[in-house]
Amino acid sequence: MGDRTPYRQRVDEDLQEFVDGVAEQTNLSKADVMDTALRRLKEQSTVTDDGAFEIDDYEVDGDGAGRDRLDEMLDQQRVMMEKQDEMMEMVGGTPSDDDTSSDNIFSAEDSQTDSQTEDGEDVESDMLATVSEDDEASRPPDVLEASETIESIDGEMTTDEKVDPDVVRDLELKEDIAKTHEQCIPTIRAMVNHIDDEMDDSRVVGGQTDWDTLERLITSELGLSSYTARYSYRPMMEAEGVIYSHPSSDDEIVGEEAYEDVLSFAVDKWGDVHPSEIEHPECYPDDVIGFVSWAMPATNWDLDSLYVDEEAYLEQVWAVAEEIIRSIAATQPSDNRPYGEKMTASEKIRGAKRVVVLMAKRAEQLVGRFDSHPVIALVSEAADTDPSSEDDVAEFVSDSSEYVEQIEEMVFESGDDDTVEIDRDEVAGVVGVSPDASDQELHAAAIRALKERHPDKAESDDEALGPAEMEVVMDAMHAL
Repeated sequence: MGDRTPYRQRVDEDLQEFVDGVAEQTNLSKADVMDTALRRLKEQSTVTDDGAFEIDDYEVDGDGAGRDRLDEMLDQQRVMMEKQDEMMEMVGGTPSDDDTSSDNIFSAEDSQTDSQTEDGEDVESDMLATVSEDDEASRPPDVLEASETIESIDGEMTTDEKVDPDVVRDLELKEDIAKTHEQCIPTIRAMVNHIDDEMDDSRVVGGQTDWDTLERLITSELGLSSYTARYSYRPMMEAEGVIYSHPSSDDEIVGEEAYEDVLSFAVDKWGDVHPSEIEHPECYPDDVIGFVSWAMPATNWDLDSLYVDEEAYLEQVWAVAEEIIRSIAATQPSDNRPYGEKMTASEKIRGAKRVVVLMAKRAEQLVGRFDSHPVIALVSEAADTDPSSEDDVAEFVSDSSEYVEQIEEMVFESGDDDTVEIDRDEVAGVVGVSPDASDQELHAAAIRALKERHPDKAESDDEALGPAEMEVVMDAMHAL
C-alpha cells in the first residue's frame, strides 16, 4: 500500500463503530482496517460511462434504486443469520432449570452427546487435533521453524534470532503473525538479523540500513500499510532500541527545538534571548547542519541511515563528533564578522560545540552503556584551545588522550579498535622534517606546522595547510 494522504472525509457513526470493532477483534490498526476495506471496494467496483457506481453487478446510481436493492438484500441476509442463530441456540443451547418435562429432547437422561463415545472420549476434539497435526506436518520445514522462532521471540524487541524474509512472506506463515507490535517488531528485527548475516545482501551492511528497506519488510512481508509502518512502528522501534537514527535525521538533534537551542548557544545568549530576538538573524544558518557544515563534509553529516546495532550507531556518532571536535580545536577564535553577513569564528565554535553536546547526550539516552561526559569534556577543551598557541595545543593533545581512550572503550567495548594509524613519510612531508625523525620531533613539528600554517595564521594561501594536510597533521598529533 502507498503512503496515506492527508485526505479527510466524514464517516457515519455506524461505520466508525464497525471499524473500531474490527480493529479490536483483529488487533489491526484502524488505518489498516480502512485501507483493506477501501482496497477491496476498489477491486470489486467500477464506474460506468454514465456515472453509475457498480459493486458486484449491483448498481448504486443517482436515484438510489440500486442502493435500495442492495439494502434489501442485506436486510434479508441479516434476517436469515438471526434465524440461523436462533436455531443454533435451540439445538446446542443449555436447557433452563425449570424445563424438566419428558418432551425436552435434551433432558438430563440424554446427556451423552453424539460427539462422545460410550467411554466418554471427545471424538470431535480428537478429529480436530488430528487435522491440526496433519496440517502442521504438511507445512515445509523452513516455515515450521520460522513459525516456532517467531512464537518464541514474542516480546523480545532486540532479539538475536534470525528469520528469512522470504519465508515470512509465505501467506501461510503470515497468518501466524499477530498484528501486534509485541510480535511484529521482534519479527522485523529477526528478518533484519538474517539479512545482515547474508554477506551478499546489501540491504543491511555492518548494522547499517535505511528506512526504505525496513518499510518494505513491514509492508511486503507483514502486510501492514506504509502509514502504519512509518507513523506507528518506526517510533516504537526507535523507543525500544531496535533502530537508531543517524544524528542528521534525529529530531532531538536537528529538530526545531534543537535548532533554537544551538542558535542561542552560538550567539552566546543561551536562555536569555529567543531566536526571534537575535540581532542580524540573516548572519546565522536556517538549520542545525549550518552550524557543522564548516567543520566537516556534508556527505559525512547529511545521511538518512539507520542502525540496527548499537555499536554501529555509537561508531557513527563518535566519528561525526570527533571530526567536528578536531575542526573546533584547529579554529582560531575571533569575534570579527567577515563581510558583515556571516558567523564569527567564535560563533561557529560555540554552535558546533553545542551540536556535539546534543549528540553525546542523545547517545547516552539511547544506549545505556554510553556516558556523555568524556565527549562533552573533550569538545569543551577543544573550544578553549587557541591553535596559534603552542602551549594550548600541547595541553589539548595531552588532555584529550585520556578522554579519547574513555570514549573508545565505550564505543568499541575495547579501546583498541580505532587506533589512528599514520603514514610517517606523509606526515614528515607535510610538516617539513625527515621521515627518520623521532616521535617527539614529529609531534613537535606537527604542532609547529599547525601554529604557523593554519589557514587563519598563514601569510598566504599557498603556505596555508589544505584540508587534507590539516587532517594529516591532526591525525599525527592524536597518534603521537
